[in-house]
Amino acid sequence: MPTSPDDLCVLADLKAWLNIQTNAEDTLLQNLITRGSLQMLRWMNRDHLIATSYTENRDGNDALFILPRNFPLISVSSVMVNGVSIAAAVDQVSAGFVFDARKIMLRGGSSAFYSLGPYSSQYQYRFTRGFQNVQLVYQAGYATLPLDLQQAAIEGFAYIYRRRTHIGEDSNSANGQVTINFSREMLPQSVLLTLDQYTRRALA
Repeated sequence: MPTSPDDLCVLADLKAWLNIQTNAEDTLLQNLITRGSLQMLRWMNRDHLIATSYTENRDGNDALFILPRNFPLISVSSVMVNGVSIAAAVDQVSAGFVFDARKIMLRGGSSAFYSLGPYSSQYQYRFTRGFQNVQLVYQAGYATLPLDLQQAAIEGFAYIYRRRTHIGEDSNSANGQVTINFSREMLPQSVLLTLDQYTRRALA
């Protein structure tokens, strides 16, 4: 199996961690990396972690900010609400959209976003409540995978590789008798804790 852009580590690093000097199991290990990376991405509820462009249609939440499904945000090229395009703010005070690593925010407004508040009427941009009425075009992800995530993947794949002949079992011997117990964890806790840091939580 060839390498994939979504691989969470490279073959050379996994072999070094396992202290494997030959190429006899390169195909096995690369398959483990690529298929295991897809599993880890599903656990983290992520489509990709590398920098990727997305076009995302969302339900409006009637708020001044929205959390795109993918992060960290690198750039935002388009924000549309109810078919109306909102331009990027050109400075720290002007109307338009701004963003940080996790959310897109709206500032100021126009006549297309008239609302009647409890004390006065105003022209305020917002992600007006509706169904699939918000479209976001943006780029999100990492230019290079975070080192802690690469290390977690290496340790996780090494753990699976070493236990591949008795998957899910903990074995020990006492007084010449072998006792087998099934492990409750598919991966070490340290690996799971790192994956949790990059997990996408459910969005309303």
